[in-house]
Amino acid sequence: MHKAFCFFLLIIGISFAQPSIEWQKSLGGSDDDWGYFIAQTNDSGYLVVGYSYSNDGDVHGHHSDTLWTDYWIVRLDSSGDTLWTKSLGGLYLDWGTCGEQTNDGGYIIAGHSRTYRHGSPYNSDYWLVKLDSSGDTVWTR
Repeated sequence: MHKAFCFFLLIIGISFAQPSIEWQKSLGGSDDDWGYFIAQTNDSGYLVVGYSYSNDGDVHGHHSDTLWTDYWIVRLDSSGDTLWTKSLGGLYLDWGTCGEQTNDGGYIIAGHSRTYRHGSPYNSDYWLVKLDSSGDTVWTR
């Protein structure tokens, strides 16, 4: 009887403890755009890493025609407002898959690239990009 009563109280508590949506955001352009990874930043904002086929809407500076993808990095504040976006890549497929804020306030972004594999669109390499706090490229490897 005691277990049944506790279970009943647990179910009642769960039904009243529904989380609410603080904010939601839709980003991208007219083509396929993928948010692949998100990390909270030191200022309670967010770093979103993915890839994009678009070159319009929220996506600017795509590096080839939209048959190929670029890394697409978005920096949001704690309210979900866009602080900056960055398209990185070359002539072929480039997919951003993860990122992290670094101790100097910048960001390290990792993913796959077919662009920098000796110009071949058929094989992928791992691609690291270091950005400063404004999203400007510091180095790539």
